[in-house]
Amino acid sequence: MAVPLLAAFTPPLRATFASAPALVWPSRAGGPPKIVLLFIPGNPGLAEYYTPYLSALSSAPALQGQIEIICVSHLGHAAPSPTPTTLRAQVAHKLLVIDAARAAYPTQRIHGREERPRFVLGGHSVGAYIALECLKERRHVVDSVHMLFPTVSWIGKTPNARKLAPLFHPIVPAFFLPLPLLVLSLLPFALLLPLIRLLTRQNFEAAKTTTNFLVTPGAVRSAVNMAAEEMREIRKLRDETIKAVREVGSGEGKVRAYWARGEEDGWAPSWIRKQVESALTLSPLTAPPSDMSAPSLKKFRTFSISALRSRRQAHQAAKASKPPPITPPRLNNRAPRRRPSLIGARAVRSIDGSISIEAPDDSSATEYAGASTDDETVTLSHNTPKAAARALDSGSAVIESPEVELDLNTALAGSAKNVASHPLPAFTSAVCNVGMPHAFCLDHSEHMARITAAWLAQDHL
Repeated sequence: MAVPLLAAFTPPLRATFASAPALVWPSRAGGPPKIVLLFIPGNPGLAEYYTPYLSALSSAPALQGQIEIICVSHLGHAAPSPTPTTLRAQVAHKLLVIDAARAAYPTQRIHGREERPRFVLGGHSVGAYIALECLKERRHVVDSVHMLFPTVSWIGKTPNARKLAPLFHPIVPAFFLPLPLLVLSLLPFALLLPLIRLLTRQNFEAAKTTTNFLVTPGAVRSAVNMAAEEMREIRKLRDETIKAVREVGSGEGKVRAYWARGEEDGWAPSWIRKQVESALTLSPLTAPPSDMSAPSLKKFRTFSISALRSRRQAHQAAKASKPPPITPPRLNNRAPRRRPSLIGARAVRSIDGSISIEAPDDSSATEYAGASTDDETVTLSHNTPKAAARALDSGSAVIESPEVELDLNTALAGSAKNVASHPLPAFTSAVCNVGMPHAFCLDHSEHMARITAAWLAQDHL
């Protein structure tokens, strides 16, 4: 693969791999890439859905142009396929892509050292399941796995699966889909595209991809049949998968998982996340884990809830000329109290049950939001005492605020000093608290790209 020549073309480059359309973003560094990412789509599995995300990832400053990205559509989803389009067939198809990429970049001796690109598997939704299946077969090749909103366990028991259960009945593809799809195929593309935009509220490029998917012969049927197979096959994580993940971690391998908040993702709710974290020994973090010393970040200050409550009570007692009450120590056998909220700021519930409430401040503190402490902690600004007081007294539900935005690229790939002082575990599970939905590629591509780029840069550059 002539990297300098490919880099001269405007990405993504369009190609076909084993009967499936593919998109390629060559390395922009003018030489062999340091990272080769094979990104596996969800279902429907069209690479074009991920063009904004992967374009933003390819041009991310944190990666310095040292990444080459390959995204291959699923068999039968973007073009008619002469071969089977089952879930197992998709796994075998992606294994061929891995082998081809590995052959294109063999190990080379540079300055007396053997070097090769780091091979990363990325997958969205069921693409994460396919990535883990590929890992089992090519564990000696894969250096890390990135799973975005993964559906790798018990997908058939999720809220969305229950709602769509009638669609996955065997008679649906054979008897109920052909007529509607025939009608759609008879409509002019210029009329069908705005209709799809109106019904789905997708942006122009995403709606164009959806329209092409609907009119591609056999594509919808392949996607529905594959989804029905997912409901049957994707259950408890298999022992072979767990073993493969642990073997990757025994070296320098990394496993990164990203999830939506709480129950917002109808395909991967919190109870599945916790099961996957336990089975794969993923360390829970709240995304983004913030390097607060980075100059471009809005900085935060951390307070103890019990300390703030004591100060609040003492202040009220002093005004009433009464002795301040004494806050009793927390007992190990004491029932958990209701979690407080902070009105007008962004609150985050960590995996361990603690709450982090974030608002701008001029002071700094370096802390991973997923870390557990002996006391409840919140993060808030000292210039919002009224909001803090209302939160401590009310015990009401969490209220989100869009005011706080983090430069995720700087936060994760900050100075070498800060990274060295706060090393991340090899296996992490991050809850994305920026409101991204399961289908992040439709509206949150750049945000997700900054998160992914920061992890990749820290892990492999």
